[in-house]
Amino acid sequence: NAGLKRILENGHEFVAIMDADDISHPDRIEKQVAYLTAHPDIALIGGWERVVDEQGEFVSYVALPCDPQEIRKNLFVKMFISHPTWMVRASVLREVGDYSLKYYAAEDYELLRRIASRYDVANIPEYLVDYRISSGGMTAKNRNRQLFDRLRIQLRHFELFNRHAWLGVVRTLALMIIPVKR
Repeated sequence: NAGLKRILENGHEFVAIMDADDISHPDRIEKQVAYLTAHPDIALIGGWERVVDEQGEFVSYVALPCDPQEIRKNLFVKMFISHPTWMVRASVLREVGDYSLKYYAAEDYELLRRIASRYDVANIPEYLVDYRISSGGMTAKNRNRQLFDRLRIQLRHFELFNRHAWLGVVRTLALMIIPVKR
């Protein structure tokens, strides 16, 4: 939030998000700026990611939906725009605010839900980031807290007659019960 505050005070048009141990592909920023410039109705753009291990060895590809309506529908279940691939309009962040401290382990999901409740969000159908899986990372170290915070966010945005809202809550509760293989 301190970094975002400084960026937003300096009048930048876009904010690119990146995790410290991930690798941005060389043309990522250029492609995302071009996309947001060509699509003024999109508030936040992400991209696909190539998953690598701690040594940088390939693990898998993650290709997420690109259509804003499909993403909005699936946000009831989980994040459908990978956080380290985000580029968001600074004007949107000025309006909706920064990361909420109420959701320590899922602040990115909560901010995405807030943005997507007002604006369209999308993914570029290209691999833009190498996402590093780390045994010491937030997801691995704080799984239970992350799931608890995700459930709180899902309940805050819950829609009684929306099957995706129900699916999201059931899925998160199941993940809270199922032990993780280590």
